[in-house]
Amino acid sequence: SFKQRYACLVLYFSTNGNAWKEREDWLNATLHECDWGKSIICKQDPTEGRVVAELEISKNNLRGTLPRELGLLSQLEILKLSNNMLQGTIPSSLFNQTKLANVELSSNNLTGSIPATISMAPNLDSIDMSDNMVDGSIPDSLYDLSVLRSLRLRNNRLSGKLISELGNLKVLGMHTVPPTPRNTVTYHLSIRQ
Repeated sequence: SFKQRYACLVLYFSTNGNAWKEREDWLNATLHECDWGKSIICKQDPTEGRVVAELEISKNNLRGTLPRELGLLSQLEILKLSNNMLQGTIPSSLFNQTKLANVELSSNNLTGSIPATISMAPNLDSIDMSDNMVDGSIPDSLYDLSVLRSLRLRNNRLSGKLISELGNLKVLGMHTVPPTPRNTVTYHLSIRQ
C-alpha cells in the first residue's frame, strides 16, 4: 500500500539511509518495498496483499530519529533496530499496532520516556530498550501487557518502582544497581508466567 511504502521511505530518510552499511535495494522505484532486501520481511495478507511484518535493521549505522510514520505499518510484528545511533524519543505511534510482538531498540541513544501508548500493542511479547537514555517513570500502561514475556530496560535513566506483578507475569526477583551518571536506577528482573 501507499502508506506502507511511505513509512519505509520516511524511516530511510529520517535515519540517514544513504550512510547505512547495507542499503540493499531500498528506494528502488521499480521494486515493491517487500523486495528491497533482507531487512524487510513481508507476508501475504488476504485483504492487503504483501505487507511488512518485520524490519530487521540492527547494526547498520542508522543515525537520526525514529519517525512517527512507523505507526503506519499496521501489520508490523517485529521491529529490530538495536545497535545503531538512533536518537530522540520513541514515537508513541509505534505502539498503535495490534500485531506488534517484539520491539528491540537497545544500544542506541534514545531519550524521553516510554510512551504510555505501549499498552495499545496488546501482543507485545518482548521489549528491549536497554542501553539508551530513556528517562522518567515506567508507565502504568506497561502493566496491561498480558502476554509480555521479556522486558529489558537496563542502563537507562528510569526512576520509580516496578510492582510485583507485571501483566500476567510474576516478578521472581528484582534488584537495583546504584545510580551512576547515566542511570537513575537499573532494574534486573527475573520473571515467569
